[in-house]
Amino acid sequence: MPFIIVPSAVLLGIGKSKELFYGTLIGTIILLVSGIILTWFEGSVGMAQGVSIGTFATAILLTQKMNEQIHFTLKSVLKQSKRLPAIFKQTIIDLTK
Repeated sequence: MPFIIVPSAVLLGIGKSKELFYGTLIGTIILLVSGIILTWFEGSVGMAQGVSIGTFATAILLTQKMNEQIHFTLKSVLKQSKRLPAIFKQTIIDLTK
């Protein structure tokens, strides 16, 4: 969901609501079509797969639209995060307790 929420907020914030609408609409159509088809063959598991496919498609579409407006990469985010090693270390310590 962060890969949908962040691009949605960015696109809305920079006034690209049309791109946000169409990206979300296409992702929703993909979700519905894949959900119906997969539900036919797989039952409730198929619907869960359809939701995953639709969510993934929406995330890709919105991220692409956002990147057309603002250059945003995972590498640039990680580069800005100087606390990342400390966060990983603390997470590992917490998991081993």
